[in-house]
Formats: sequence, structure tokens, C-alpha cells
Amino acid sequence: MRNILNALLPDAERNLYNEYKLARQVVDEMMVTRNYSGVLEQIMAMAKPIDTFFGEVMVMAEDVKVRGNRLALLKAITGLIVNVVDVSKIVEL
Repeated sequence: MRNILNALLPDAERNLYNEYKLARQVVDEMMVTRNYSGVLEQIMAMAKPIDTFFGEVMVMAEDVKVRGNRLALLKAITGLIVNVVDVSKIVEL
């Protein structure tokens, strides 16, 4: 059943999820050693897959389960970022 569901996911969504899984593992390891610059580099490497995701995937899908999964993925990615970066301190110049 899982393979069928994967076949139904847009490539951009599947790619972002795979990037997140990799990043989660690497970030967890780097946080133990307090390699914050490495964590930031890993997070920045997700920029293109995130951009592609928002360009190709309707996050607020009509299907409640699909929408929930997409929002959960974005929340998980946000969790990676807020462990290292205080986004409230970011200002536009």
C-alpha cells in the first residue's frame, strides 16, 4: 500500500520528504557536537527542494489527509530550523 501512496505523491513532495529525512539525521548528529554552522548549511541545502515544493504542490489540498500530511512535513522542517535559529531575530534590511 505504501508504494501505491508514494506513486500518487508529486515528485516535489516526495523529494522534499526525502531531503527532510536526510537532514533530520544529519542535524541530530551535528547538534550533539554543537556543529551549528554545519546544521545551518544542511538546512540551507533544503532551500531548492522547498522552493520546488511550493512551486509545484498545492499544500492546502482539498483532501484533508493530504493537506494534513503536507502541513506536518512543513512543521517538521520548521522544527529543524527553530532548534538552531531564533527566527524572530531575522529582520529585512
